[in-house]
Amino acid sequence: RYPPRHVLAGHRAAINCIAFHPTYTSIASGSDDSSIKIWDWELGELERTIKGHTRAVLDVDFGGPRGATLLASCSSDLTIKLWNPADDYRNTATLSGHDHSVSSIRFIPLSNLLVSASRDMSLKIWDVKTGYCVKTLQGHTAWVRAVSPSADGRFLFSTGDDMTARLWDISTSNNSEPKQTM
Repeated sequence: RYPPRHVLAGHRAAINCIAFHPTYTSIASGSDDSSIKIWDWELGELERTIKGHTRAVLDVDFGGPRGATLLASCSSDLTIKLWNPADDYRNTATLSGHDHSVSSIRFIPLSNLLVSASRDMSLKIWDVKTGYCVKTLQGHTAWVRAVSPSADGRFLFSTGDDMTARLWDISTSNNSEPKQTM
């Protein structure tokens, strides 16, 4: 057993999610206290607290268009927010369109796209440059809890309370149905 390198304390409620910055020694954590905290994992110090959501932050992810890194967050307040780490984590966009809690978000590699999963039983694909939803994927019959893109950005894998895992081929124009249900 090894002791932890650091114990990062500061949220006032349960921590739901974490994500490493792809370049810097930063970690983002999202909490039921509606905040996001940015930590320096090398020093074990709090860098800043980001406030903008009005309910629990359910997921965070770093990614975005080539040459830029954004932080995305989603919440049970029905929104997705984009934050710019290069500009003191300024909120650059708020994406609305889900009808219930947004439970999971991931940047899709090699693109300007972000995917979100929601309790409204849908997945939505967003263009992070324009802020528009470019595609809604439906097929789950209950809360979609998690989504993950493939490394090449061609596929999405989603899971939910309907006890299914679904593989979506988003590289084709006819992708409204899952490629395979497991």
